[in-house]
Amino acid sequence: MPRRIIVLAGLAAIMVVLAAYPGLSHGVRAWFAEGSRDPTEAAQERTLATKHAEIRLPAELVPEGAPSMAAIPFIDDFEGPWPGAWQERGMDWDRVDCNSHSPTHSASASGDPTCTTYRNNQNWSGIVYGPFDLTGAAAGGVQFWFDLDTMDNDWLLAFVSIDGNNWCGRGPSGDSAGWTNSWPGFAPWDFGDPVCPPPDTLIVLGQPQVWFAFIFRSDDALTGTGAWVDDVCIWRDDPSVCGGPPPVIEVDVDIKPGSDPNSIKLSNKGVIPLAILSTSTFDARTVDPSTVCFGDNPPDPLQSDCTEAHATGHIQDVDGDTDPDLVLHYETGETGIDPGDIQACLTGQTFGGAAIQGCDAVRTLP
Repeated sequence: MPRRIIVLAGLAAIMVVLAAYPGLSHGVRAWFAEGSRDPTEAAQERTLATKHAEIRLPAELVPEGAPSMAAIPFIDDFEGPWPGAWQERGMDWDRVDCNSHSPTHSASASGDPTCTTYRNNQNWSGIVYGPFDLTGAAAGGVQFWFDLDTMDNDWLLAFVSIDGNNWCGRGPSGDSAGWTNSWPGFAPWDFGDPVCPPPDTLIVLGQPQVWFAFIFRSDDALTGTGAWVDDVCIWRDDPSVCGGPPPVIEVDVDIKPGSDPNSIKLSNKGVIPLAILSTSTFDARTVDPSTVCFGDNPPDPLQSDCTEAHATGHIQDVDGDTDPDLVLHYETGETGIDPGDIQACLTGQTFGGAAIQGCDAVRTLP
């Protein structure tokens, strides 16, 4: 049976891309699930899901004593001695050579040298890097690869902290269908929609002490084969140390939500509504509305409108799937859409600095 990725509503696959923006205000919609599951789950195809939370990790996960500063950029392909620059929390994680992104080793959440299983009730076992200094950083981020084959309530979690005690983050559960690259956001921490310590923001960029952690948590029921991370790179100011900026993210766009076809009356002096949809792999709330250009050929200023009509967007579930979508409006006459055009497109960036683009079909009317 093919392995496929289906992510729970409104949540994005792991990412961590630091960038200079002032805050984060996403609400929590799911918390860690407890308890056992029906054994018939073993016969069901697993899907990739994500969860998120603001949590206080157990004391044994908190770095002890006066911290010594860790260096960035930090690059680890897990080919050297274990645990290297990481601090171990628990005894499960280890370096293995049975599964890797490149070249021959990775970090395994279970430490199983055969890459076939992990133990039940593996609570808050992980590896922590830091603290590192982001004082004065104009941008920054974490890039890594992960591979996951777990049961649906067993989670590989990525967390960030500015005090070593309160942590924000989230991560996937299920089947990632192989190695997956992640570039998500520290400042604000735009890693999906965690609820962070009050006042619901976690400003990481500019902080003198920052910790980053991979944590694995399993329940007391069935297990999969494991969770692995590889080729981790933490950077500040210059993403080229990690091989360059993240790839452009293709987003789902719905022009004139609720309409079919999407008729654009070119003589209309009003605005064109559109929605950037949250999907199984993308959270539309991470998009910075001020960066979005929409029209015939964005971001060409002669063929697109780069100014949202209300100078902001609003969150609304436009497609009835319970995911929070981002709704924007652009003046018809400024979009550069011409008679006979069959699609219109947008470009933009997330708050974390990742580029996005997407298109939808249109039908033009005089």
